[in-house]
Amino acid sequence: MKHVGTINIETERLILRSFKKTDALDMYNNWANDERVTRYLTLLPHESIEESEQICELWEKESSLMNKYQWIIILKESNKAIGSIGAVNIYEDTKALEVGYCIGYDYWGKGYVKEALIDILKVFKEVGFVRVFAEHDVENPNSGKVLEKCGFEYEGTARKSIYNHERVLVDMAIYSIIFEENI
Repeated sequence: MKHVGTINIETERLILRSFKKTDALDMYNNWANDERVTRYLTLLPHESIEESEQICELWEKESSLMNKYQWIIILKESNKAIGSIGAVNIYEDTKALEVGYCIGYDYWGKGYVKEALIDILKVFKEVGFVRVFAEHDVENPNSGKVLEKCGFEYEGTARKSIYNHERVLVDMAIYSIIFEENI
């Protein structure tokens, strides 16, 4: 595979780039401390700006690595960070990648995740991945709708497969896209 890392991407309404420590305030205010957003994630809402700073600092350091893919989603019109998208897990031996995303509640239903995901899928295809997959809590069906709009197909549901941030086992719907078939 020909890894390229977190390259800058510009879409019609968004800028996707690597995280910087200075993004912590937007991260904290726009999604990381919002229970409405984090209830579908495995992580607890951030309790302080310092938590967001630590994550942003880690992702900033990792952005120099060619096999790391973690973008912050910036809304062009306001230059505000509204979410994140990137590789959760990479499986080099099978050329597979798990993608994940998170977007602030005020930005749900506006097509921003779809717009970002479509463009990062192009990057993953160029790198040489064959399969990209995603999972979402079945209590968050809108996430599955986003994946379907991007060409992913529903594979099934893994029952009681992951602990959510409340340490409750939840069912996860699994979707994938195979590049030879869809892109």
